[in-house]
Amino acid sequence: MQIYHEVSEVLHASPTVIKRAFKNVYGESVGEYRKSIRLQEAQRLIQETDRPITEIAGMVGYSNPGHFAVAFRGKYAMTPSEYKRLVRSEGNSLL
Repeated sequence: MQIYHEVSEVLHASPTVIKRAFKNVYGESVGEYRKSIRLQEAQRLIQETDRPITEIAGMVGYSNPGHFAVAFRGKYAMTPSEYKRLVRSEGNSLL
């Protein structure tokens, strides 16, 4: 990732050191962290808006709704549509 090289130049440390430090602090790589943030935002949008799942997928950076559904299910053990039905039926917040 380009970000590792940019940060390593500023901090005068190797990209490998930056990667390890980030993972030690956050418990996941920058890519995994970014994905988690995107999926948390999607979860919030599903709860708080009536936007279609395909639109939410695009809003959080997924051009393919199928890839979004797989990622969402991997994190939350349900598809975005299942989550939306659950939230709507129970008025429930799983955040």
